Amino acid sequence: MLEKDIERLILEYLSIHGWLAWKNPTVGVFDQSRGKFRKPSGKFHMTGVSDIIAVRNGEVWFIEVKTKRGRQTDNQKLFERLIGEKGGNYLLARSVDDVKFLAEV
Repeated sequence: MLEKDIERLILEYLSIHGWLAWKNPTVGVFDQSRGKFRKPSGKFHMTGVSDIIAVRNGEVWFIEVKTKRGRQTDNQKLFERLIGEKGGNYLLARSVDDVKFLAEV
């Protein structure tokens, strides 16, 4: 199963269970003049941000989606650590089963 398929299943599951959840755009913006994607940059731009952000009842989860063999980049690991240091909720999900506990949160 592809990462985008896992993302879609997770987003559908969260939506059914009352979460406001969306795919965080991580690819960048297509620059037609250059013919390629351009990543935003600047003082407050952060790389490695999770694929999905979900909110319900004042609780926020940052969900990084990977296939069974997929690995987090160094920037994704840094983002996970920063979220944890701030008391946030971060989850590395490899299937919809990994988010099923959120139906009860």
